[in-house]
Amino acid sequence: MNKMCRTVIFSLLAALLLSGCQKAVISDTSPGTTDPPETAAPAASATVAAEPVPSGTEPVTAEPAASDRESVTYDPDSRTWSVSGTDNYTDLIFPAAENPGLLRVEDDDFTLIAGVSLLSRHDIDIPEGLPAFIARCDQSLAFIRNYLKENAGDACPAEIELPVKWQFKSSVRDGYKKNSEQIAIDTVSVDHREFYYLTALMEKGNIGWEQLGYVWYVATCLDPYCELQQIPVIDPTSEAFYTPICVRAGLDTAILSASRFRTFYDAVARYAFECGLTHWGAVCESFPVTAEPVYSRAGSNKTNSGDDELSAFMAASFVAWLDEQHGPGPLARFVFGQSTFDEAFVTDYGTAFENWKAWIMEQYPLP
Repeated sequence: MNKMCRTVIFSLLAALLLSGCQKAVISDTSPGTTDPPETAAPAASATVAAEPVPSGTEPVTAEPAASDRESVTYDPDSRTWSVSGTDNYTDLIFPAAENPGLLRVEDDDFTLIAGVSLLSRHDIDIPEGLPAFIARCDQSLAFIRNYLKENAGDACPAEIELPVKWQFKSSVRDGYKKNSEQIAIDTVSVDHREFYYLTALMEKGNIGWEQLGYVWYVATCLDPYCELQQIPVIDPTSEAFYTPICVRAGLDTAILSASRFRTFYDAVARYAFECGLTHWGAVCESFPVTAEPVYSRAGSNKTNSGDDELSAFMAASFVAWLDEQHGPGPLARFVFGQSTFDEAFVTDYGTAFENWKAWIMEQYPLP
C-alpha cells in the first residue's frame, strides 16, 4: 500500500512539473498576490542641476559607467518593477516595494513580462532572486541562438534573429505565436521557457518526434542556463516508475544538471521499453508524441514516422544518441527538414532505432 501511495504521489508530481507539455489556464486568486494587468513601463524622471562651464572651455561628456546602462525603477500605481539595459543583470539592485505585482524587462533581444507571485511559486526569491533569473533568460536565449548558428549551418531557421517576448503570467494560456516581427511566448510555467522558444523555431506542420526530442535535448542537456535545472525533477528516495533506474545510473539528487538530464531521459526510455507507452506517467514520459498539444505532423510525413512509438522524453534520448553517433550538423539538417533520416545518418530509421534501443537496454539494466 505504501508503495502504491508513493507511486500515485510521484505520478502527480511528474505531471505537475511537466505540465508545460499540456495547454492549461491557471488563475491566481490569492488575496494580495494577483498579477496586475500589463501596463506600459513607467518613464523614469529626474531633475539634475547643471554644473557651470568655465568661460572658454568645452563641456566634457563622460562615458556612462557600465552599471548606468542597467536600471530598476518601481511604479507603485501599477505595482511594476521595470528593468532597462542589456548587460550585467546579476548586478541589479531592486528598490524596496510593497506588494509588487509585475516584473518588466526591456532588452535589445527580448521583452520579459512576469507576474511576481508566479515567479515566487516557481521558488524564485523575491526580489533577491530576480537578477539571476533575468540573467538566465538572457544567457539561455544567447546560448540557443549561438548553438544553432554554429551547428545547424544552412538549416538554422531565419526566425532565430527575431526578438522574443516572454509573458509568464497566471492569466495566460500556454502557447506561442510568431510573425515577421517577433516570437511571442505565453506560459504559466517559467520552467518551460526554452521548450516553447525552441518549438517556435520549428516549421509549422512538421513537429514530430525528432523536433520534440531535439527541443528537450538542446534545452535541458546542452543549455546550462535552462530554468528546469533550478527545480527538483526526480525524488531519489522514491521507488516509483523510472526512479530506481535513475538512482542506479548515479542520479542521487533531485535537481539535475545539463549532463544529468541525458541520463534522466535514458532512464525514462528504459522504463518505457519495459512498460510500454501505457499512460503510466506524464504525457512527455508515457504517451506517444502524437498526444502532445504542439504535435503537428502534416500529410504523408506521418507515415512510418515513428511518432507512435516514442514519447517526447524517449525522443530526447534517441536524439542525444544520434548526436553522439553522427554529430550536431547531420542531426540539425534532419530536424529542420533539410535532409531525410537516411540522408542524414546513412542508415534507415528502423535500424538506428533498434541499435539505440539495444544500447539503452544494455546501458541501463533494471535494478
